[in-house]
Parts: sequence; structure tokens; C-alpha cells
Amino acid sequence: MTLSDLVPFLLIFWSFVFGFFGITGKTIKIESRAKMLVFSCALLMICVGMIYKNISEDTLKRVGLAVVDKKNFPIAQTYSPAPPVSSLRREKFTQLTSADLKGTSTGSILLWKDLILYGTEESSLEAISRENGNPAWSLKVSNPIDMLSEGKDGGCILAGGRENSSGITDLYCIEASSGKVVWQTTFVGGFKKAPAVNPKLDLISFPMTNGNIWTLFYSTGEKYWKYRSGPIVVGNKFVGDQLIIETLKEDKKGKTLIESVVASNGRNYWFTFIDGEPLDLMTATENKKTLILALTEISASQSSKTLTKGLVHAVIGNGRKLWSATLPSLPVPTAVHIRQNSTVVYSTKDGLLLSLWMYNGREVWRKKIAKEMRAGLSLFFPLTNPIIASVSYDGIFSLREATNGNELVHYSVEPGAKTQPVMSEDMAYVLTPHKLYIFGGLMSLAE
Repeated sequence: MTLSDLVPFLLIFWSFVFGFFGITGKTIKIESRAKMLVFSCALLMICVGMIYKNISEDTLKRVGLAVVDKKNFPIAQTYSPAPPVSSLRREKFTQLTSADLKGTSTGSILLWKDLILYGTEESSLEAISRENGNPAWSLKVSNPIDMLSEGKDGGCILAGGRENSSGITDLYCIEASSGKVVWQTTFVGGFKKAPAVNPKLDLISFPMTNGNIWTLFYSTGEKYWKYRSGPIVVGNKFVGDQLIIETLKEDKKGKTLIESVVASNGRNYWFTFIDGEPLDLMTATENKKTLILALTEISASQSSKTLTKGLVHAVIGNGRKLWSATLPSLPVPTAVHIRQNSTVVYSTKDGLLLSLWMYNGREVWRKKIAKEMRAGLSLFFPLTNPIIASVSYDGIFSLREATNGNELVHYSVEPGAKTQPVMSEDMAYVLTPHKLYIFGGLMSLAE
């Protein structure tokens, strides 16, 4: 505690002294007593202001008193886009090759150094070369792999299976270079979402398809704690010492629960309800401020038809709602955060792209890009213009400028894609049910 921390307490003491004598001092003139009471109130107001200013933001969040400037959270960034990409530079981005997959892809894909990993409906995990699609290794697993994610140290990957007819599945920690299983843990329920990872605490946390949140020690796979959140959990994210969860509650029809639990023990921290049924959860950080973005869906009757729309809710780190915005149709989970101009971009199942400004939810731009979308978006982040990649269910792979939605290039691929493209260095990869497409020249679009 510093000297400045003691000043408010000294003010409280003298405020109490003046207030006491102002009320009880019968031998003191009435005029002086009135001045003492006024002075006491003034000291008290100054004291409250100093305490509020000096208490840390984290402490204020715990007691629900944090004040956020809604107009400037996160602070809007000024951004000047680069000149339009020339046709010559667009021609440098080309399809290098395509490879037939071993089995039918589940839609899970992960890049690791010079390998591409994907799960199959035939209950195997396959690793192939990023350069030409040639097989590197194959691992037989108990159930089809629906979730792939990097671990905290980059040497191992995490693979989560789909629940079988008995309602159980396995989580694997696998040495990415060789396919060797480091550890394996069995769970009730299945895996759909990538884990939240907290390297500082050596923890990974998974939302399960049966509504449980499991937190494990990454190094050993040992189960640490379990939190029962609801019948449906769509996502969880670590934010500092909190684990943020988006879930459905059976006793709150048409409402989604956003709750925070203490990362180290699973105890409830805060909670808030938002409108709609849960779809997805993401966090976006700018200027050391983290915004929680929850995606939900709502149904409304209009002209004898039932229309489903999306809602985006922005929540800050103490559970306070900042803003909400309506999307014109049902969104596809997995949006992207564009730091250059403080926006977040969503896609919808009927083929729309929509960009929203982060600090108030206002729409920045929208584009019609496909007939149907089932895969989310991915982002390539060069030093100049960021690029959004998308692949439609009807078989169109396209790259667009993230700041305005303008198309750079597009290619036809096999229909049926359910997972977003992945990009790294100068390459882009598109996974469809039976093929892998490899494109090169990505940096030519971002120069």
C-alpha cells in the first residue's frame, strides 16, 4: 500500500470528526456546526472519488463497478487501406495441386510445420505433406475425429473424437511429427470445439456435447475439475484468470447464459443472460482490452413463415453488456477479428458476409458471396491488408480484402465444404469431403 492509498482513509477520518462535532457539538455555534457538516460532506465526496479512481480495474470488475466508455471501447483505429490489387498480382495466386484424401474428411483440419492433419469418418487421423499431399503417417483411433487443435507448446496436437453409440469418446495428445500418442483420456460426451488453453496454469478446457466443461492438466491429461453448465455448451475461452462459457439453460427459454468461472477451480465468478439460443463464442483483444462476443440465434414469425436470424452480443470482462446487433439471417460459427479497423466479420448460411464495428456493433459493409455457407471464415494477417478466406458449400473458394469485402480471387472446388480454409506463409489450403486443394502466391495479394 502506497501513501496515495492512505489519503482516502485520512479523508474519511477527518470527515467523520467534522461530522461528529457538527452534529453533537452543543457548545459550538450553530453557524460553525453547519460549516463542519458541509465540510464533512465535501471531504466524504472527495474520498469516494479518490477510492474509485485508485481501486484497480480488476477489483472493480469483481464487485461489478467497472466503468467502460461505451463510445470508445475498444478504441477505434484509423486505417488507410492499400491501393487495389492489380490484375498481375492476382494472377500470381494460383492453384498448385489437389490431392485425393484417404477416406472422407470429418471437416477437422490443422497445419503443423510441413504437415496437414485431418480426421476421417473412418476413425483415423491422417497426416500429409503440405507441399504435395503425399501421406506422412496415419493413426487409427476409436471414433471419428471432430476436433483438432495445437497444444500449448507446439510439439503435440490435441484430437477429440465424436461420441459413439455408448455416449463416450477419447481425447488424444499426439506427437505431431510422428503420430505417437503421448496420452489418452476417456470422456462421456463428444468434442466439437477447440479447447481453451491457459499455458500459465498448464490447463486446457473443453466444452463437451453433453453440457459439461472439463478442465485438464495439459502435460499429463489428468482431469482437474468438471463444471456442469447446461445441456448445450457452444464454447469457452480463457480471459485472464477467468474461463468464459456460453451455454443454454433449460429453465430460461429463448435465453443464453454467459458465465465466468475461476480458471483454477471452476467456482462461479459472474453470469449474465442474453437473448437467443447459443451458437458460438469468441474473444477479441485490442489495446489490452478484451471484448467477449457471443453469437446466438432467434426465430420470429413473419407472413406465415418462421425466419431465423442471428444476434451478436458484446460483453465486457465483468459481465456487463456493451451492445447487441442483429444479423439478417442465421450465422455460421467462426468469425474473424480485423484489428486494422476494429471490426469483426461474420458469415451467414445464405452466403452473406457482414462486417460490424467492434465498439458499437454498427454495420460497416456487407457482401453476397455464395448460395450457401456451412464453413466459417479464416484470416490471413500480413503487414498491410488483411485477407479473409471463405469456401462455400456449393464449391466456391474466395479471398477478399478484410476491410471492405472486395473480392481478390475465386476458384471452384468440390462442393460440400464444412470447414474454413487455412492459410500460412504463402500458401492456402481448402479441405472438402474427398479432396485437398493447395494454392500458392498468397503474399502477392498482400504486398
